[in-house]
Amino acid sequence: MIVKSALPLSFIIGSRFFGLFIILPVISVYALELEGATEFLVGVLIGVYAMSQITFQVVFGYVSDRFGRKNSMLIGLLVFIVGAAICAVATDIYTMIFGRFIQGAGAIGAVAIALMSDMTKEEVRGHAMAMMGAFIGISFTLSMILSPILSAKYGLSSLFYLSIAVTVVCIVLLYTAVGEEPKFTHSQAKMPAVKLLSNRNLLLMNISNFMQKMLMSAAFIVIPIAIVKYFGMDKKDLSGIYSVATVFGFIAMGIGGAIGETKRITKQILVIGVSLFVVCYGLFALSLGHKPLFYAGVIIFFIGFNLH
Repeated sequence: MIVKSALPLSFIIGSRFFGLFIILPVISVYALELEGATEFLVGVLIGVYAMSQITFQVVFGYVSDRFGRKNSMLIGLLVFIVGAAICAVATDIYTMIFGRFIQGAGAIGAVAIALMSDMTKEEVRGHAMAMMGAFIGISFTLSMILSPILSAKYGLSSLFYLSIAVTVVCIVLLYTAVGEEPKFTHSQAKMPAVKLLSNRNLLLMNISNFMQKMLMSAAFIVIPIAIVKYFGMDKKDLSGIYSVATVFGFIAMGIGGAIGETKRITKQILVIGVSLFVVCYGLFALSLGHKPLFYAGVIIFFIGFNLH
């Protein structure tokens, strides 16, 4: 049951993250070449995806409760394809921003995780979630390596076309490999949103994840521009830097996950990840004119991000 249900769903969730990750490593330097682009608008371009996600994540959650998880996921995947197609043909920054907003509107991440929970038994749910995490980690690793290579050889639009192709595969898997979703009847009273948002533990986790995503977005604006514009490297060389940093990050994620579970120190691992964010941004601030210091900051950023 776990493999039959979790494997295709993990691939779909990982692919959804792939559509986000594959753009991040290079978008800030390539987007500056679009008509009307400025550094501020490039920041908007990266941020608008997240803002769209924030808006539509709750909407898709409500729709999935009413009309089913798989149908909601199909709508989200189709919306993502439309947004990616707009971005692929965009020649100016404003069209690209609009396309990224549409991409973000296909916010099915929470719905897919809910379906994963629905389709797995409680005793194996932890393993299913670990499988999902592994696919997300693999998608992140592949994105960091492939993104600079493909964009340098075929242009930024190739990344969006690749995202479309992967998303089409996800739709096929959704209706051929994912089993029929179970039907549930809920007897518990609904929890008011204010009470849910004021839960101390959830609030702290939400703030932590909010800050992590913010720092990730900021890093992927700064890192490509600094490497290309201030350190004089070619855009295609980004793949080498990302590859090394990703290896360190992937190893750290494996070690951190194993130790966190066996030693019951998951919270401490999380704190270490956050602390490494502080270190890496400190190195970024001090690295003006010092390429090795900046690269060390990039590696520490990837380690902190993966631990988190």
